[in-house]
Amino acid sequence: SLRLANALEHIKKNKIKLKKFRYDICVISDWASKGHFQNFTRDKESSGLYFDEGMAQTVKYAIKFCMKRNKKFIFAMKSKKRNSIEQEKELDFYKKYLSGPEYKFLTANTTKDRLGKFVSYITMFESKVAISTISTMLGENLALGNKVFACNLTKMDIMDFPNGGICSIKNCDYKKFEKKLLYILSINKKKYISKLSKNKNYIINYNNKISTIKILEKIIAKSIS
Repeated sequence: SLRLANALEHIKKNKIKLKKFRYDICVISDWASKGHFQNFTRDKESSGLYFDEGMAQTVKYAIKFCMKRNKKFIFAMKSKKRNSIEQEKELDFYKKYLSGPEYKFLTANTTKDRLGKFVSYITMFESKVAISTISTMLGENLALGNKVFACNLTKMDIMDFPNGGICSIKNCDYKKFEKKLLYILSINKKKYISKLSKNKNYIINYNNKISTIKILEKIIAKSIS
C-alpha cells in the first residue's frame, strides 16, 4: 500500500509522537458520497436493501459498547475538510440510525476538527482496536500487526472482510459483537495474530525493512535508465 507507506513516512519525517493506546476503539467511517457504494439499489428485490443500515449498525454497536463499558472512542471521518458540506452529509447519514445520546456521543468524539495529513491513520495507530465494515485501512493496520475488527451487518457476502477468524464477524446481534470485541481487547497482539484465519499480510503486504516508496523508486529508476 503506497498510501500506508506515505502515512508512515509522514509520521517519521515530521517526528510525530504517537500516543500509545490513546483510544480503546477507533471506528473508521465507511460512508462514501460517491463511488461504487452509491450504485447499489436499495429496494426489496435488491441485495443492497440493508447496505446503509448495516454500515451504520457497525458504528452504532461500537458506540453502544464504548458508552456501556466506558471505553475511549474516536470516529475517523472520511471527510477531511473542516466544517464542509461533505462532513455534514457524512454525519447526517449516521444520524438517521443513531439515538439522540448515541449521535451526541459520536459528534463529541470525531476527527472532524483535526488538521493535517493522515489524521485517520494517526488516530488508528493510537488505538487498541480499529473497527469498520470493509475499509482498506483495516487491512493496512492488520499488516502492521495491529488489532482490527471487521463487522459486516449488511447481509451482503460481497462485503465480507478477506481475512477471518478473530478479526471479523457478520450478521450478528449486539451481544455477539460485544463478546468478541471484549475478547479481542483482552488478549495480546501475538495471540490475536495467531487466531487469524490467514496471514496478517494476506490483504496488504508490509515489509518493515523496505517501504513501498523505495520499491517504486527502484522500479521507476530502472525503467528510465
